[in-house]
Amino acid sequence: EQVPASEPHTAACLDAGVEPILPRGTKVRLVGLLAAAHLNGQFGEVVGFDDETQRHRVQLLAASVLADGTSSTPSASTETYADVKAGEVKRIKLENLELLPVIA
Repeated sequence: EQVPASEPHTAACLDAGVEPILPRGTKVRLVGLLAAAHLNGQFGEVVGFDDETQRHRVQLLAASVLADGTSSTPSASTETYADVKAGEVKRIKLENLELLPVIA
């Protein structure tokens, strides 16, 4: 299993065998979810870390056009995403978070 080590603290945590914690405000895409597969492809922002569950707290973002011109809403039927609410906070494992590039 390979975890993005784009942050120095992430690489250090991995070396120490500790789950790295992404900084608050990190933009992510949810990937590889099985129990909540309808959330795959959704974009969010890290708002914290839940020590008890060892998962990142991710606030789902509203559909919008990203800087590269693509939509932040996955292409799927409306019914599939009917229960996904922008602003809702989900607890997600690091392995199910894909870091988005920072656009200056």
